[in-house]
Amino acid sequence: THTVYVRGDTGFATYVSEATGTNAVGTMNSMGVGGYAGEFRQLGFSFNQGHASIPFQLNSHVDYTHNDVRMSYRFFFVYPTIAVSQTQFSVRREGAALTDLFDTSVGAGARVEVPLAPFIMVGGEAMAYQSNQSHDKTGRNATFGDRSESEVGASIDLTESMLDLLLGYRMKSFDVQVEDSTYKESMSSPYAGLRLGIYF
Repeated sequence: THTVYVRGDTGFATYVSEATGTNAVGTMNSMGVGGYAGEFRQLGFSFNQGHASIPFQLNSHVDYTHNDVRMSYRFFFVYPTIAVSQTQFSVRREGAALTDLFDTSVGAGARVEVPLAPFIMVGGEAMAYQSNQSHDKTGRNATFGDRSESEVGASIDLTESMLDLLLGYRMKSFDVQVEDSTYKESMSSPYAGLRLGIYF
């Protein structure tokens, strides 16, 4: 476990959208900085940002960005986690703005990490977020529903202590209500990235 780290990854996301009425593939990028404190580096803090920009047919488009601040505590191989989150979500359907939402939420979940080999860690994570407050810049009566996220992946040491290769698969799903209509949105993406960390 690094004392301080920075990470980033990218992948091609498959987005299934009821708001646009179709499916598409676009880029999903994620970055984060964090660290661990305590005698055995058990208490973790991190800031994480994810962004997806998905073009659809018929001049439709989805932009999704979330910013999370997380705190976790390690019990053996398990990391219970709590989080606060800000989400921006906008949909343009056939050239017209459907919604442009800003939402705040709180979340909780857990991560599991186990060593597969001396230089490989594998694990998974599941998080659930509950919306606190939503505001639509278009002026419509719109709300951002609860969000769920899950991930499986592996980290492979590229150097003895500083640089890791990250490989995995990430999924997100949430509901959006605009006026009297509710839309289910989901995206999934394999990803690859790097993590640079130091120990002290």
